Amino acid sequence: MEELTPEGKGKKVNLVLKVIVFSLIKNHRIMGMPQIDGKWGQMRCLNMGTPSAFGYIGYNPALPKKKWIELSDADTAFRVKWVVINGDLFLQRDDNLFLDVNKDVQLACWTTAGCAILYNDDTSISLKSNPDQKLCIDPGLPANNDFFYFFSVGPEGADESQAFKCFLE
Repeated sequence: MEELTPEGKGKKVNLVLKVIVFSLIKNHRIMGMPQIDGKWGQMRCLNMGTPSAFGYIGYNPALPKKKWIELSDADTAFRVKWVVINGDLFLQRDDNLFLDVNKDVQLACWTTAGCAILYNDDTSISLKSNPDQKLCIDPGLPANNDFFYFFSVGPEGADESQAFKCFLE
């Protein structure tokens, strides 16, 4: 039997830790977590009902605070990245605001606290606290109202085709 020296033991522990970390990362990706690489990008959105590109998570330059999330073109898209905090997934904007929801009207917004979200197997984004609520645009509003909402998808809520597929690029 090989005798482990203190130096050899440290190398073995380091290898075991690397295997555990790799396994955790792999499991997160299998469980629906996006690739967490710390890179900033723009979140491109495609409507589930049509394969065409719909736009980006961005803002309307006419609104001063940029708190609300609107469908935009690439020029007014927010720079965002995925982050994990205490095991929960968040979408962070490049000025340290996080994707959240105004619970009174289910309007998607940016706050300092944010809310934990899920990146679903169909690449939609939903609330961790209510996985049936996915990021959508309200089809009942006028065409020029491009605010994002979190709506329940299913028999009692919005049609699945109203939700977005979201890709960080």
